[in-house]
Amino acid sequence: MSPQQLTLGIIAGMLTTFMGIEISRRIHRKQNTELLALIVKLLKNTEDSIIERIKAPGTIVKSVSERLLKAHKITQDQLDMLAAIKQPSKNSLHSQYKNQTISEIRKLEDQKLDILQSILDDGQDPDIAVKTVSGKIEQVPLSRYMVQQADKKIKMQKPLDPKHKSNNKFTVHEGGKE
Repeated sequence: MSPQQLTLGIIAGMLTTFMGIEISRRIHRKQNTELLALIVKLLKNTEDSIIERIKAPGTIVKSVSERLLKAHKITQDQLDMLAAIKQPSKNSLHSQYKNQTISEIRKLEDQKLDILQSILDDGQDPDIAVKTVSGKIEQVPLSRYMVQQADKKIKMQKPLDPKHKSNNKFTVHEGGKE
C-alpha cells in the first residue's frame, strides 16, 4: 500500500464520519423541532383553557374571594361560639349545651377546611391573615396554613390504648374487670 492510498483512505474515512455526524444532527434537529412544536402547541392549548376559565362569567379570582369570605364568616361564627363557651356554666343543662356547641365548632372547622382545600385544588395559593398564639397577625400562604391545621388535627387524634375499648359514651378499661 502506497502512502498516497493510505492518505486517500484516511481522508475518505474522515469524510464519511463527518457526513454521518451531520446526518444524525439533522435527524435530531428535526425530531427536536417536532417535539418543540408539540410542546408549544400543548402550552398554547393549556394557556387558552386557563384564559377561558378566567374570562368565564364566574372567574376563578372572584370564586376564590367568595370562598375566602365564606371561610371568614365561619371563623367569626366559631369565635362567637368560643366566647359563649368560655363563660362559666350555670347548671347541667348549660354544660350539655356547651358540649353541643363544641361539636358544632368542630363541624364548622371541617367545613372551613373543605372550603380552603377547594381553593388549593383550583391551583390558587393566596396569602391569608392568621392570628398567632401570641396574638400577632401574620400573612401566611394558604398551603402552609392547611399543613399546620392538618398537623393540629393529627395531634388531637390520640390513639386509644389497646387495653381500652370505646363503647359510645363510655370507655371500658381492660375488659371491665377489676
